[in-house]
Amino acid sequence: MSDHDHLMDLFQRYEAALQSGDSGACAACYAEDAEYVASAMAPVRGRAAIRDLHDELFLVGVKKWSLHVRSITVSGWMAYSRQAVLSDGTGSDVMLVAVKGTDGVWLIQAEAEIPRR
Repeated sequence: MSDHDHLMDLFQRYEAALQSGDSGACAACYAEDAEYVASAMAPVRGRAAIRDLHDELFLVGVKKWSLHVRSITVSGWMAYSRQAVLSDGTGSDVMLVAVKGTDGVWLIQAEAEIPRR
């Protein structure tokens, strides 16, 4: 499997976890020291805090999720991806940075989300 295929698998696992409301599975797609930045809130740092953020999203009732990967660029052990995310009809543009660990596993290192207006 190519790096591109592994990254697509990561993003598909994340989307499935979103759709099933599984915050633990969502967080498992992120590196232990990952950072999540969205325009409407303070940055969230660390896998545990990202899990808690997803708990909050699911608690307030966000249920319908879809991801559209627009591009993936890989350079060695690092990659970035541009994506469009829809949740309950609200759209956001997302830039993800992923890193490949020494074990060959790709995880999301950083995510920046900007809501569409």
